[in-house]
Amino acid sequence: MKLLPLGQHNLQILHMLIEIQRDIFNDIEDQEKLRKLILDLGYKHRYDYYIDIPVVEHSELFRNLYESNKEVIGEYFIRQTTENNKINYSVSNTNQSNTTFSLDESIIFFNQPFQIILENSSNDCYFLNAMINNFKKVAKKIRIFKREHWLRYEMGGGADNIINFIEAEKNNHGGQTKFLKCYVLIDSDLEYPLTPNPKRKKLEEYLEKNKVRYHILEKREMENYLPDQIVEKVSGDEFIKTYLGLSQPQKDYIDLENGFQYNRMSLEKRKPEIFKYYQSLSDVEIEKLRHGLKHLFKNFKVEFPKLFEEATQEGLLQITKNQNDPEELQNILKDINSLL
Repeated sequence: MKLLPLGQHNLQILHMLIEIQRDIFNDIEDQEKLRKLILDLGYKHRYDYYIDIPVVEHSELFRNLYESNKEVIGEYFIRQTTENNKINYSVSNTNQSNTTFSLDESIIFFNQPFQIILENSSNDCYFLNAMINNFKKVAKKIRIFKREHWLRYEMGGGADNIINFIEAEKNNHGGQTKFLKCYVLIDSDLEYPLTPNPKRKKLEEYLEKNKVRYHILEKREMENYLPDQIVEKVSGDEFIKTYLGLSQPQKDYIDLENGFQYNRMSLEKRKPEIFKYYQSLSDVEIEKLRHGLKHLFKNFKVEFPKLFEEATQEGLLQITKNQNDPEELQNILKDINSLL
């Protein structure tokens, strides 16, 4: 077949690359399935795919492909032979692995939407959307996948229930982890800096065992990433005035909803590690931080996250600049991008 110059179809460069191996072209009865898979992969350039044309072009199955598909296959072939990009997944009826799917499996797997599992998708989505909307260059592919409904947010129902959610997804595919297309993003729930995170140990072990990529936020909760310029608009509440006067590392672990809930003496007795982290605060400051912002909202968990709609890139960069990973938010987006 005649190979067209690279870029003839203005193919968008995406990172996921799928190889359709030579054995797929052995059975003419798979003609319609292969046509469907190629159409699905190429629809709106959802995935890049590679076929080694010289070894399959004389097969009846390849000859029977639509000419328009052959042209695009030719472009992808030129690109891959030129760039030698990493193969992420393979389609083969004989060579099976965690990253290799049969033709039938591929039609199922590559049509599944990618899932971002949050503890509460209804509320946490505002934080994630703020990241996506303010780091546009990094999140370009994520926005495409959202627009085309190839990506969706899922309600994990809390860190412990995320395991149950993923188990249910596995059970839909006979318990196989290779069908999982997801990323987990959750709060650390830490009350002061601590490494490793004992509150998330069970979940981390489970996710690693099942080869699910995840990120546990460096700060206590997603609410702690709301830029100061937005927090200070909430009200003239004494909690907010005192909170804004804290160092950024101290702000990172404050419970914005409930505050300390103890006076200085009780805090030192009942939560000595937290007291130690905030021991530079005066009795008056600790008293003002006791009750949090819960009383200012009819439903804090529902209403407070909506404030992320006002976030700017400058504000998000400012509130993360003193972290262990000052590019945490951009790196989360890059991590998700690599899986799409």
